[in-house]
Amino acid sequence: MGLERELLVRLGPSTDVRSLAAALERLDSVERAAPNRLLSLARTPDDPSHRDQWGHDDQGQAVSASGTPVGIPGFDTDADLAWDGPQGFGVSGVVIGVIDSGVDLDHPDLLLAPGFDFIENDDQAQPDTSGSNLGSHGTKVAGMAAALADNGIGVAGSCGGCSIMPLRVTILGGAIVETCAADAIVWAVDHGARVVNMSFGITESGFFDAATEYASLHDVVLIAASGNGNLGDVWYPARHPLVIAVGAASPCGERKRSSSDPLGTSCDRFDAWGSSYGTGLDFLAPGVANPTTTWNQGYDPAFWDTSSAAPYLAGVAGLLLSHRPTLTPAQVKQALAATATDVVELPGDEGYDIRTGWGLVDAEAALAEPPLPECADGVDNDGDGWIDHPEDPECTSPADSGEGPGGCGLGVELGLMVVLSRALRRRARRQPRTEAPIP
Repeated sequence: MGLERELLVRLGPSTDVRSLAAALERLDSVERAAPNRLLSLARTPDDPSHRDQWGHDDQGQAVSASGTPVGIPGFDTDADLAWDGPQGFGVSGVVIGVIDSGVDLDHPDLLLAPGFDFIENDDQAQPDTSGSNLGSHGTKVAGMAAALADNGIGVAGSCGGCSIMPLRVTILGGAIVETCAADAIVWAVDHGARVVNMSFGITESGFFDAATEYASLHDVVLIAASGNGNLGDVWYPARHPLVIAVGAASPCGERKRSSSDPLGTSCDRFDAWGSSYGTGLDFLAPGVANPTTTWNQGYDPAFWDTSSAAPYLAGVAGLLLSHRPTLTPAQVKQALAATATDVVELPGDEGYDIRTGWGLVDAEAALAEPPLPECADGVDNDGDGWIDHPEDPECTSPADSGEGPGGCGLGVELGLMVVLSRALRRRARRQPRTEAPIP
């Protein structure tokens, strides 16, 4: 296992631990170097339905269509572990805009920032539930992202300390007014949202493109649902290159699939819908049987589809911004992509693929991922899908990395764990090399 090759290096209090680790890893003689961090026990919120939220901590507790428990223990976002970080459940100053049907403004399990109703043209973004249960959609979405954690009631959102900005853009029956949705993005940016969730699909349009570009220029993370048709075609705006596209994961280590999928229905056995995939899909997040808030100060024990997966990831983005407030949207995406749990549906799908994206988002690992510095121009010059970094030849003026205080903010990174390469260990023991060198 190589444990005999591990060395603990003690450092002075002023040492830049991450920079030293990176420098050591560039040496041929070092296989791996990483900060030696202090850890703590998982923080468990006291919300009564938290135990049913498999996305935070999958113990096989999700209930299938046939009423049987399903799930693979450990296939989850590790949100329970992420909350042990210095940001806790998230901070209220990180505002998540929910462009949807409105939100129950009296719900005791939601912390609300000022919002706007683009249908009634006032600041009371209450949903209209008189003719359709779609009026509760926005409240369900809000709870997935930021239902208050550890407050003794209901459920815990993935960023249970963040605030929700309700932005109503639907008329009675749930139809979205496209121009209102674009205006809502701009309004959210101008009024302090750091993350904007869009659990809907609309027709591609130039003015909506302009709104997404406006958000990106102001470092607002845009997140949208991939769609529920089990099709190889990601919804717009999710497929826009400046938007993070989120599909739904089933609790058994797979994409949520319908009965029409060649691979068959996923383990939850709900046949009617599956998570759409295709070019532009970025991640999966829990999208099956998710307990959340709903209209009339109530709770829905099982919110389904990519409309629930997208705000879950929006909450994880909120956690990242609670920990490192200066992260850019590209840095948020990079941290999520570098740490996601790979989900493989077909042979050859290891790593990124269009069916599951980078995989299931891992909140704990993403928080621990140091942010990559970006080029000052903030564009993708080499066409690799990422904003350029200083190591890219096109980048000549690196910007600030956007990293916050680092570690847990209390200087607890006491040293490095360094793993010597196998080749160096063999030379140290003066053993003859009989096998091929390790690349």
